[in-house]
Amino acid sequence: MIRIIVTGHGRFASGIQAAVQMVTGEHEELVFVDFSEKLSTEALKDVLTRNLGTEEQGTLILCDLLGGTPFNTAAGLKVCCRNLEVIGGMNLGMLIEAIFGRSSCESPAELVAVCMESVQQSVQHFTLNETDDKMSGEEL
Repeated sequence: MIRIIVTGHGRFASGIQAAVQMVTGEHEELVFVDFSEKLSTEALKDVLTRNLGTEEQGTLILCDLLGGTPFNTAAGLKVCCRNLEVIGGMNLGMLIEAIFGRSSCESPAELVAVCMESVQQSVQHFTLNETDDKMSGEEL
């Protein structure tokens, strides 16, 4: 099973951990790493490296922001680690898709495709049209 590591600034990882456990329960091969003010970039790199899955298993690292320190640190690991993929800008919906989608994926690269498709479908803008505007709150 592909290992998933979630990392982000402050308590992002532990916060999304609480949310995903509330929605879906506990899962194996799922690691959450907070990048706190007290953690250096080098220490973050060490924590991420220690938590990588085996080369055969593969790892997907999901980061809060594209271009942030957790993302840049994770992306830097791709130089020396095979079978590793990194996504920046993750959300709860993407994480849930990754957790349940990984069983049908043979590689982290395949899982990235699942995640990217899910985010396109799950992020939507809600608008009211004229018909909706005339409805009462109970009908919505």
